[in-house]
Amino acid sequence: MNRNKAIQGVLLLTMSSFFLRGIGMIYRIVLSERIGMEGMGLYQLIMTVYGLFSMLACAGLAVVMADAEPQLKQPGRVIAPPAAQDGVAWAIEHCIL
Repeated sequence: MNRNKAIQGVLLLTMSSFFLRGIGMIYRIVLSERIGMEGMGLYQLIMTVYGLFSMLACAGLAVVMADAEPQLKQPGRVIAPPAAQDGVAWAIEHCIL
């Protein structure tokens, strides 16, 4: 019984993935007709940057400001300078770029 539910779940996920990819393909066809080649080029440039930042947001990069609470400064986390000393800019330069 448990195996049948797992197979049903896999089939449901597979079919929904194909369905959503089909909708995405139709969306891009309609979008390319509306905004043209130059617009699609800009769209692709923006989507690569968006994908990068969404991946970093989901990855759980642990950067802590130096003036944070002591319990947040655990081993394995990057400790950036305080916010008053441009700690955010430091974190972007050293951890993302």
